[in-house]
Amino acid sequence: LRAIIENEFEDGQRFYTERDLIKHLGASLLTVRRALTDLATEGLLVRRVGSGTHVRKGGALKSVGVFLPDYNSPALVQMLEALADAARSVRARLNVYHTHKGESAREALLHVQSSPQEEGMLLLGNTTDVNLTLQADLATRGFRVVLLNNCIEGLPVSCVGLDDRKTVEAGLDHLRGLGHSRILFLVSEPLDGAGIRAKHDAMERLLAARRLKESSILVCGTKAFEDSYDAAYRRMPEIMSRASRPTAIFAVSDAGAFGALRYCLEQHVPVPAEISVLGINNSPSSRFAHPALTTFAFPMKKIAEKALQLLAKKEPPGRAYWFLPELIERESTGRAPN
Repeated sequence: LRAIIENEFEDGQRFYTERDLIKHLGASLLTVRRALTDLATEGLLVRRVGSGTHVRKGGALKSVGVFLPDYNSPALVQMLEALADAARSVRARLNVYHTHKGESAREALLHVQSSPQEEGMLLLGNTTDVNLTLQADLATRGFRVVLLNNCIEGLPVSCVGLDDRKTVEAGLDHLRGLGHSRILFLVSEPLDGAGIRAKHDAMERLLAARRLKESSILVCGTKAFEDSYDAAYRRMPEIMSRASRPTAIFAVSDAGAFGALRYCLEQHVPVPAEISVLGINNSPSSRFAHPALTTFAFPMKKIAEKALQLLAKKEPPGRAYWFLPELIERESTGRAPN
């Protein structure tokens, strides 16, 4: 019934009668009355003696809730700042609900005190399992939910974020255009994040389709809340000791790229003369790295604005909206060594 109200009715419009609902849903009178009473308690319906039941939809969002892990990630901080700006522009309050290491997702849900009519919910940066738990609970309670950079196939929820496949393809094309054939795709972020998994799978398909047998993927096995910078740095000795070591490292995040750059600096491996390093995220510190990091920038502002539009019910739910990245070419990538 919530979905019917959301998609088929305008504010103030008369809702179906009990008889209509019993006929079309095949439910008992008791079940229908209980459902209508619950929806009226939530504020979605107004039951008026003599004139029937009417739909009541709120106006603009009063607040936006964001569920994200309590984890030191520049990309998450950037996205949160963009969301705060977008919320401020529509005069909505931004509420942050952290998921913590060692806690269940339902413990984070205990902090939600608002009603579904007041607040829309965004899920950002959590693992797929955590997002599934959060979405199921929030949807049951009547909240509108949008996934950010973490689309889950088969889930009837809108999602908005970066086009992972085209990001990976653009990075591969950039390095191939510089003459690199031995490219290592370094996955130092947790693979159970849908966005990371999508990038990994996209690269796997691209390497196979283009028959790039000299290129490969290295998954560090990083778990949720573990440091992806350290994970990348720890694997660099193994990478650089290979008989046919890569001439380019394409990291799935800037943090992984920073780990690779640190190792190269310590071991006096010239970048990009001997090995190129490419990241994803365009973290604020990427231009201050040595050498300055070539990376992909997310259109954070556009992603945040689209997410709030979806929460405000200006567009139908259940769709995916993907944005293209922008290559920020700096000093860490160059021609492949002869």
